[in-house]
Amino acid sequence: MNEIKVFSWGSGNLGQLGLGNTDDSVSSPSLVLLSNNEIRKVNDIVGGGSHTMMVANDGDLYTFGSNDCGQLGFKLLENQKYITTPQPVDYFKNNSIKIKNCSGGWSHSLACDVNGFVYSWGSNSHSQLGLTFNAIDTTEKEKKPQQLPIKIDSNNNNNNNSNTEVKRKIVFKKKIINNINKENQFNPININYFINEKIKIISVSCGMRHSIVLSSDFKVYGWGCNKFGQLSNNVQGVLQELPKLLEFGGEGVSQISCGFKHTVLLDTTKKKLITFGFNRYGQLGNGNTTDQSQPVIIPIEPILNDGDCSVIVKEIQCGWSNSCFLTNQGKLYLCGRGEYGILGDERDLTVDLSVQNIFKVLKSKPFNSEPISSFSMGSEHVLIQLENNDIYSVGWNEHYQLGLCEVVIPGKDGDNKSIPQLLPSIKGSGDYSFVKTGSGHSFFIVNK
Repeated sequence: MNEIKVFSWGSGNLGQLGLGNTDDSVSSPSLVLLSNNEIRKVNDIVGGGSHTMMVANDGDLYTFGSNDCGQLGFKLLENQKYITTPQPVDYFKNNSIKIKNCSGGWSHSLACDVNGFVYSWGSNSHSQLGLTFNAIDTTEKEKKPQQLPIKIDSNNNNNNNSNTEVKRKIVFKKKIINNINKENQFNPININYFINEKIKIISVSCGMRHSIVLSSDFKVYGWGCNKFGQLSNNVQGVLQELPKLLEFGGEGVSQISCGFKHTVLLDTTKKKLITFGFNRYGQLGNGNTTDQSQPVIIPIEPILNDGDCSVIVKEIQCGWSNSCFLTNQGKLYLCGRGEYGILGDERDLTVDLSVQNIFKVLKSKPFNSEPISSFSMGSEHVLIQLENNDIYSVGWNEHYQLGLCEVVIPGKDGDNKSIPQLLPSIKGSGDYSFVKTGSGHSFFIVNK
């Protein structure tokens, strides 16, 4: 029988750690409460602003955390603002829809299924759901909200005794502008645009309030907020209400990733990055700090500077104000904001607040000789698993999301780290394990 263990730590004030409580800061990796015995393997976990989405190997989607805008994909009773343990999204389960991958924005969610359909739900304040008014799904309108238990697990092995419920005032306002419904959507909705155009989607990514998807023919579509050019100059104005094809001079795209207000793409040769959007901290990696709606093409060869033509980009990721890519040689390159230590450049955080506007390799000692097998970039922190199974963290640590098993003192933030730290309580298991992050929370998954 498979043994599954999912650990979480960091910010959990709205249940996004899945520990059965609302501890604001958890410094020790603690077991997520997986009560469903049907989960044999966890394929992926993604974190939004204050919610978490988990894809099981059978394609079922589980969510937990904040639901103030419907980002969990189902309604709760009026007095329930969040859930603290993973719960299946019944819309997908009841309709036999198997999820391939998903993404969480600040308060909206996207998912695509194995058949190439893409679904959106949660906040639509900036048209980030890509829906017309007529697209609103009414199949579950009359269904009563499900009363889900808010479990408090006093035996969970984290070191924070705080269990204070954080309350948020929720105000729902209905806005209909140009036939676009701005209401929060509590149930996943199949986006009509892609159905009508017969476009199959293979990957999705959420920014704070914009959405990007990748089609099976390597084309990119985007919608939502474009205030900083995060949808590129293919979009005119600060808002794109419906999905729009984003073209880049014939460049095909193999991967997509959204930052808070910027976007990074990887071309099909896996040797060029395409970046655009907010750039105050140099997160576009183009050598300056000017916002850029005009897509910037960044070849990786000059960055690598080693003459090895066999090196390609294995994976791209974005944080709120940073971007990074991992090569097939296990080297991680980063750019962007540096004041919280996420660049791992061992700077003195009390005096050095500089940004890094070009991609540079992570040079800290553990990574000079040992390749990186998996990594995940949160809002301002990074988790890294090496091929020798050591796990490191670096960057922002306000909510103890670096997982260093520190004593949590109520009212005191954890110390940010610019030197990568070895996690003392967990170790990888080769291909059976991987690390993941949310905005201020962290995960370690072992499928064995």
